[in-house]
Amino acid sequence: MPQKPPHNLGKWGESLAKRYLERKGWRIVAENFRVHQHAEIDLIAQDGATLVFVEVKTRRSHTLETAYDAWTPKKKNAMRLAMDTFLMNYTTPYEALRIDWLVLRYFPETEGHPASASIDHIQDVTF
Repeated sequence: MPQKPPHNLGKWGESLAKRYLERKGWRIVAENFRVHQHAEIDLIAQDGATLVFVEVKTRRSHTLETAYDAWTPKKKNAMRLAMDTFLMNYTTPYEALRIDWLVLRYFPETEGHPASASIDHIQDVTF
C-alpha cells in the first residue's frame, strides 16, 4: 500500500520508480541527471549489460494520455542532450542503450478503497 504522496507528486513518483527498478535487480547509476534547466534524465540504471535512461511521469489521473502528451519534440531533444552528455563521462562498460518510461498513477483514498498506485513500464521507447 503506497504512502500518501507528498506535496511534490513528481518526487514521490521518482522515489517509487527507483524502488521498483531496484526490486527488479537494476542498479541505479544516477538520479536527476541534469545538463541545464530543461535537460534532465530522471533515472539512469543498468539492467544487466544494458544502460537504461528512464523517464518517470507521475499523474493523479486514471488515464495515461496526459503522461504520453508530455513526450514532445522539445522533451526528446532535451533528453538526447542529457544522454549524450552523460555518455561522454560514463566509464562503466555496457552493451546496449535503451530508453524506458515509467508512468505512475496515484489513486487517492476513497470511501471503502485505500490509496493505491500503479506502474506502467514501457520499455524501449523510440524517438
